[in-house]
Amino acid sequence: MRTLKPVKGHMYSFSMVGGTLVVTEEVAGQGHQTSLELLDVGDVDTAPCEPWGAELPVRIRQLHSHWLCRDQNIIVVRPVSFLGHSTQFLICCDSGSMNSNESHHGGVERLCYSCLRIPLHLMQRPWPSLLTEHRAELTDELVLAQQSSLGLHILAKIEASKFIHTFSTSGRPIMGTSGSPMGAAGVSSARPGSFEDSACNTEAGSASHESMSLLWELPRYGLEFEHVNGIFLSRDYAGFKLADVQQLTSST
Repeated sequence: MRTLKPVKGHMYSFSMVGGTLVVTEEVAGQGHQTSLELLDVGDVDTAPCEPWGAELPVRIRQLHSHWLCRDQNIIVVRPVSFLGHSTQFLICCDSGSMNSNESHHGGVERLCYSCLRIPLHLMQRPWPSLLTEHRAELTDELVLAQQSSLGLHILAKIEASKFIHTFSTSGRPIMGTSGSPMGAAGVSSARPGSFEDSACNTEAGSASHESMSLLWELPRYGLEFEHVNGIFLSRDYAGFKLADVQQLTSST
């Protein structure tokens, strides 16, 4: 089944594959090269986004829709409504292929992902142009903060750790004590993969990591801090930094 006319410049197709509803979106007149397939987020209570996105932060899983471009190995993360086409994150597959015949028959491939945050001024651009014309501006890459990291230890006094997002600012995964890049994945026809432990991840223990720059975002509060040499500098209020002690001290 296919829409009879474009909806905001996009055509939509609906089909059943193995008992699963598959929704495909195409830009009218551009063919299949940039077509997107809506991914199933699964049971948000027991197995959200498994097996392809279980390691994504809860807000990215539950408050967005996820569209897979099999031709380019890209997952486009946008608003939940299909009418919202602003790209908020791009999840890029660094190796392997998502559209092999084996993937449609339960085969598993080992893939490494990187999740890039899209700057506000680029969100309304067509997502393919973000990787061709604006790739140098996509400098914030999601990393997985370890529970023992200094950043989570301090910021968890303000916000629940599951709602805290951590980004490297170099455009490359930052390895070491505070974070690791998105891991490897197994690919299936309806869901592109799972973020699992692999060679893409590193163990804790890099002493030099403390001198690297990380961004810590508290999206529910609209706050963001840059972690430089052990100091959390505010990116919202120039000249301010997070106090070392985040608990009120007794006056007695």
